Amino acid sequence: MSISSGYRFVRHTGMALLVVAAGWYGGGAWAADPLEPFPVDSAQVSVSGISSGAFMANQLHMAHSAGIVGAGLIAGGLYGCTVDSVSEDGVFALASLAVGPCMSVPTLLRPVDFYAQLTADLAAKGWIDPPSNLARSRVYVLPDRLTRSSTPRRSNWARDSIGPLACPARM
Repeated sequence: MSISSGYRFVRHTGMALLVVAAGWYGGGAWAADPLEPFPVDSAQVSVSGISSGAFMANQLHMAHSAGIVGAGLIAGGLYGCTVDSVSEDGVFALASLAVGPCMSVPTLLRPVDFYAQLTADLAAKGWIDPPSNLARSRVYVLPDRLTRSSTPRRSNWARDSIGPLACPARM
């Protein structure tokens, strides 16, 4: 028996044993008990995040503002930062904007008014909740001064882009 045929025998035998074991144990997975309901006041839901999580929290808050009352953004950026254009077919976003202007070179971002208009346009299409919901929100924007990966200017842009939407951002 050559080495390659021996390897094939071991590999096929091993796979057969795994299939038998999986069948023996019911597929190898058991369902967990369902979680009990957690008493949440749906009128008091907020989101928060740090760095990329702050970008995500901002996206979630802006897009679903009817059900989210506020956001805490630490070292994050503005809504729609990666959007290059919007058409009838959808939103076109660029990864190069995410890793460039959005994350490290905020001076290359478009003017703040662009992002306020983007939000209004997306809401007009019904793709996100109306920005008027943001008037009841509270947003806390905190720059991360402890890492070099974030700049206070990026957080300033996030704060300034929220302002035209009548949302009281605090920094």
